[in-house]
Amino acid sequence: LLIHGQAAPGIIYVKWDAIGANNGTSWTDAYTDLQDALATAVAGDEIWVAAGTYTPSTSDDPYATFQIIKGTSLYGGFPADGGSWESRDWEVNVTTLSGDIGIIDDISDNSFHVVTIYCPDDTVVLDGFTITDGNASKSSPHDKGGGIYILNSNPRLINLIITRNSASGSGSSQGGGVYNENGSPELLNVTISENWSAQFGGGMMTIRGDAILKNVTFYENSANGAGGGMRITESTPILNNVVFSNNSASSGGCVTNEHSDTIFTYVTFINNSSEHRGGGIDIQYESNPIFQNVTFSENSSKNGGGLYNQTSNPTIENVTFVLNYASEYGGAIFNQQSSPMIRNVTFSSNSAGVCGGAMRNYYSSLPTLINTTFVGNTAVDTGGGIYNTDESHINIINSILWNNSPNTIY
Repeated sequence: LLIHGQAAPGIIYVKWDAIGANNGTSWTDAYTDLQDALATAVAGDEIWVAAGTYTPSTSDDPYATFQIIKGTSLYGGFPADGGSWESRDWEVNVTTLSGDIGIIDDISDNSFHVVTIYCPDDTVVLDGFTITDGNASKSSPHDKGGGIYILNSNPRLINLIITRNSASGSGSSQGGGVYNENGSPELLNVTISENWSAQFGGGMMTIRGDAILKNVTFYENSANGAGGGMRITESTPILNNVVFSNNSASSGGCVTNEHSDTIFTYVTFINNSSEHRGGGIDIQYESNPIFQNVTFSENSSKNGGGLYNQTSNPTIENVTFVLNYASEYGGAIFNQQSSPMIRNVTFSSNSAGVCGGAMRNYYSSLPTLINTTFVGNTAVDTGGGIYNTDESHINIINSILWNNSPNTIY
């Protein structure tokens, strides 16, 4: 039985230099344009794509995008000449979806979104691609999601590299690499790198969605506003085995978490920076995230080198803060009107240019410290370990505070 004339039912083949019938029925007769495969596919089909570079348009139409609206699965990483499922290797056989249309290497005329996913009733799979050179440079919604724009959908994004995309539109530019609204995507084995946003979420923006991220790396993403790596708003995502490295922003060097109860487990924040607050993460607006088995290392900011916490009450458990720096207050943590629960946490070798080498508590903050160690933290002025002001107090239980300079608690 043949479906849509295919030699293998349910599989549509795409190979950019195929010279056959161009009907997608085999590698020989593969479609040369991925758009043709997407137009042909129905729910349940798989699209197999051979190594090479594919663009949403052969002209200079920036509205062109690879739009996935059916329950289809797209798999890249097949050899350039085609091959079996067993020969598929997405790292070796690089399969690129590129928004670099129009004038090559001129970002100003690139696709607003390389990939658009809108499929409220179906789950799609995007597996084994490099997604690059999208530029969301118009007004809404084309100011969001230069790499991938997700709306009301729950796609599985697997084995992807999302790199060098941007959001620079005239509206609220968000999600240079990925923008997710009202969706619950699953990201597995994904690298999000060198993406940029003029405002929020250089690497990824998720709003009113419950994304799951596992084995994901955010590297060298940036935002002029908040959330260089990721901005989370009104959401409850789960991040497991995620690394944020060398991201930067005005606030929330790698993450801004607002109105959200995010769960962070086995997450590493290393060498991220922000100008104003939260070199690692900026937590705002009555959020209650959970941090378990997390490391903050070598992050920096003006206030809250590792973590800035305002009007929120996170749970911080089995966490290490080491070598974080604030040019003013709170080398590791800055609490403002917040009462975090801090249990089994080590603060070591953090520093502040003014006060609160490890922690600054401000404006009626009431943190609880249980089985916590402060060692070798420093401040230029006072409170090498902890600095309390403006009716802030700490509840310390079974903890060690040793060798902090110039004094442990002020």
